[in-house]
Amino acid sequence: MSGLLFLVGLVVFCTSIVAVLRGRLNWARLPSRRRASGAALVGLALLVAGVVLGPSKQPVALNTSSPSSIATASTSPSPTNTAADQAAAAKAATDQATAAKAAADQAVAAKAAADQAVAAKAAADQAAAAKAAADQAAAAKAAADQAVAAKAAADQAVAAKAAADQAAAAKAAAAQAAASTAVPPPPPPPAPTAQVFANCTAMHAVYPHGVGRPGAVDHVRGSTRPVTSFFVSEELYNANSFSDADGDGIACEKR
Repeated sequence: MSGLLFLVGLVVFCTSIVAVLRGRLNWARLPSRRRASGAALVGLALLVAGVVLGPSKQPVALNTSSPSSIATASTSPSPTNTAADQAAAAKAATDQATAAKAAADQAVAAKAAADQAVAAKAAADQAAAAKAAADQAAAAKAAADQAVAAKAAADQAVAAKAAADQAAAAKAAAAQAAASTAVPPPPPPPAPTAQVFANCTAMHAVYPHGVGRPGAVDHVRGSTRPVTSFFVSEELYNANSFSDADGDGIACEKR
């Protein structure tokens, strides 16, 4: 019976340690480390029970008359030694179970730290992804705002050009209307034909003081005052220059 308990305890203890290290062992119905730790304690208890309940050897009485009895007695262990050995074995099994439990706890702590590191990395990756998405959204919004501003500027330029074209068309139409309603100026009168006088008597009948070119000065002698009241006309003088006897640019000058 003690051997069966020892074997069952060993199997349960080893299976539970494997479940603790892996985190679960579904075929052994150990879905978590907590349940695996409890099963390890049960296996340890079975191991200790198997060791304690193991068969002990009975001491043989010493007989000085028989050499075989003396040999038998000398080779048989004492009850004290057998109990000490059982206690040592139980203590060794307990120490081994304690060490196994400590290793299992250490594995659980390492697994928890690894899970925490994985969770921290996942959170950091999620934060980085959220920041990248926010940066991308901000860039898209800035591009959209720039496109809207460019379109507004283009629309404003088109509206300004349309207004300028409309003003130019209105001005052209007004100028055309004004041109169509304006009265054309009368044609200039024909240039008068310079009259030719046969002599100074005929000229004096029309121009009493004669005819001279612009800027002409009457030639006189002594203290005689020059004639200044002659009619000034380049064309008329040229037509009657043959009547300018002294060549001073005045034809038929007379006071």
